[in-house]
Amino acid sequence: ETNEVIRYLFGNPIQSKEEWQKSSIVVFGKVRFQTLSTGQTARGFLWRDTRPSKVVSDDILDDKDVKNSEIRDSTREWYLKGLKHVLTPKGVLEFVNTPLHEDDLIENVFKGQGLFDKSKWDTLHIKALENGKSIDENWKTTEDLETEQLLDPTTFSQEMLGMPVSVKGGLVSY
Repeated sequence: ETNEVIRYLFGNPIQSKEEWQKSSIVVFGKVRFQTLSTGQTARGFLWRDTRPSKVVSDDILDDKDVKNSEIRDSTREWYLKGLKHVLTPKGVLEFVNTPLHEDDLIENVFKGQGLFDKSKWDTLHIKALENGKSIDENWKTTEDLETEQLLDPTTFSQEMLGMPVSVKGGLVSY
């Protein structure tokens, strides 16, 4: 509402207080951003008689929840039965997630497991180190990444390489 960067880039995108709610925002009176928590119902979601054209998820499972197979299953079901069908026919589901388990939703998409047909998904797996070099020396230098890898290889594998790690520290499922 008072973000100076948004105001600098876009002017005054919020026309009225009604367009700025706790879980949604309407910009320029035309585009609505709506937040949902994992598992929250999206069924029947319409705005101005239109379904969403894009759903973006960001780290939907945390370190604790991903250890529970029932929570992993219910999250997968929520996507397949809820969010997938709330979109317009050419709508897009976009995941911005760190894979935390070999059987979490993101790994299922990457590997085309279960009901996730790999041919229907475009995936991009970004690793902090590619061919032994940092992908962005301004963010973290190769030397810094190598040091992190030596100090804590388990966390480094998960967080910097996007390779799920078990509780016991191996590259296997829980």
